Amino acid sequence: MTTVASVFEALERCARTRTWEINMCGQFCAAMYGYGSSGYRSALVQWNEIPAAERHPGDTHAPPGSLLFWGVGNGHVAVSDGFGNCFSIDISGPGTVSLVPASMISQRWGKPYLGWTRPYFQGAGWKPVSIYGIDVSMYQPINFSLTTPGDDKKVDFAIIKVTEGSVWASTRWTAQRQWAKDHGLSVGFYHFARPGDMVAQADRFLDQIALQPGDHLWFDWEDAGVTNTQKDAWISYVQGKARGHRVGLYCNTDFWKNRDTTGFAGDGLWIATGGYPAGAPPIKSNWLIHQYSTAGGYDHDTAQFATRADMITWAQGGDDVALSDADKTWINNAIKTQVTALLTATSLVDSKAHGAGYYLARTEKALADVLAAEKAGGTSLSSILSQSQTNGTNSTAANTKLDEIRATLAALDLSRLPDEIAAKLEALKLNITITEG
Repeated sequence: MTTVASVFEALERCARTRTWEINMCGQFCAAMYGYGSSGYRSALVQWNEIPAAERHPGDTHAPPGSLLFWGVGNGHVAVSDGFGNCFSIDISGPGTVSLVPASMISQRWGKPYLGWTRPYFQGAGWKPVSIYGIDVSMYQPINFSLTTPGDDKKVDFAIIKVTEGSVWASTRWTAQRQWAKDHGLSVGFYHFARPGDMVAQADRFLDQIALQPGDHLWFDWEDAGVTNTQKDAWISYVQGKARGHRVGLYCNTDFWKNRDTTGFAGDGLWIATGGYPAGAPPIKSNWLIHQYSTAGGYDHDTAQFATRADMITWAQGGDDVALSDADKTWINNAIKTQVTALLTATSLVDSKAHGAGYYLARTEKALADVLAAEKAGGTSLSSILSQSQTNGTNSTAANTKLDEIRATLAALDLSRLPDEIAAKLEALKLNITITEG
């Protein structure tokens, strides 16, 4: 069985899967979550056998990655994108996989909507696969523990404090890095932000580190004097400077729920809590790492990756979606008219100084460069995403614009493009589809 670490990964599989066996909706949904089969002979049987406490009858507000069910006959099951759409097989033609409004299932097939459940297969609820790690600073020894004290989880990653503000730097971090590298861990570094010049703080942080493939970088947001604008500025700037490296946000639940106003966490949210089980932080937002304990003088973390190697591979993927010159040429020649229609819906150039992340902005800019079509005064995709992401709440105006963009993207014919380029555009679709605050 191929393990799946997160809902995001399952949705990504949905978006990249183009065909499937006919009349196998339950198996399709199960496979997206890494199962060989659903464990049920039909979707309707699956709905009826899932415990009542797990079912949400009639509720149309299904979260991303949940299973949507319809009745009559064998029924039907699909995967929710969290925005009223679903990844379904056969609805756009036998053997196809497509993202469609959830309402289309009832309208086209006459099947009544039953409700949604969390991913549930083979008699049990699906749970993300996780690995464990620690974060360390000057307070921890150079040869830090390779198991989490108290619960004895094997440490697969370590995130090391390097700098704080504009002056302070750890004198232990290089030795701690060597210890982590010597033991094959996935290694990250973080900067504790203080009010001031974020570019200067970022440059000083990066100047300390001779970046190596697989290093990931984090902005530690704990000082209430650091603004949302400064937070976004640091992350976006480092994404641009440290290409090929993931850059994310660390903060606690109070900051994320009550201080954050942009919903921007770069390439991943590292959320800190106390008193909650590992992997169960009290937020609705997608998260990547959960700091869940401080037992034994160490900060304990869990990350949504199946293996240490998966986290290392993820960390090297910061530039994956960027379009090459050859990609631009193909896009220009093959789907110029269609992309022009997309640009009519919204400008794809990030006009803000600090937008919704380096790799998305890079993709947008590459597409816009092909057509030189940025509209004066247009609304940027990044700003729309940012509005829609804000702390789990959705701006009506932002969602309306996102609906327009999704509809245009869904109509793009990628069949004449090489698979690699089509996959990059599918990734752009995915960023729009499963953005969650």
